[in-house]
Amino acid sequence: MRFKVLLPVGILVIGLLLLLWLLYPPSISNDLSLSASPEAVARGEYLATAGGCISCHRGETDAGELSGGHALATDFGTFYVPNITPDIDTGIGNWQAADFVAALKYGRTPSGGFYFPAFPYRAYAGLTDQDALDIGSYLMSLAPVSYKVAGPEIPIWLSRWSV
Repeated sequence: MRFKVLLPVGILVIGLLLLLWLLYPPSISNDLSLSASPEAVARGEYLATAGGCISCHRGETDAGELSGGHALATDFGTFYVPNITPDIDTGIGNWQAADFVAALKYGRTPSGGFYFPAFPYRAYAGLTDQDALDIGSYLMSLAPVSYKVAGPEIPIWLSRWSV
């Protein structure tokens, strides 16, 4: 009788601990900073090129390179790739150094939420913090492009928290 009670409770506790582990925000230092040095920007450009950022984040209009809007059609709907130029209103102009590390290595938004897995952050998880910071330094060195990208066209049940 005792086993019949302890087993479900044990499974529930393990499930809750696993859920907490998955949802707990990553620990990222607040002492990080982006660099405006030509070396960091050049290395960031190299890494962004090697990582294929332009293949998805390319501008779909004459707005400019990396201004986003490219449609990624999937079986579940269409995702529109965001603007990653340093425009404050429509791009990443308000991002801090830790935001680049969180996005590239952990797939987290600046507010702590998760990006849809259409963004292949798992492929970038092996980057060092310095790699992510150099990519951020490069992106922040670009000319800002004001281009608002459409939101995803997905079923109501497919929200960020469910993925």
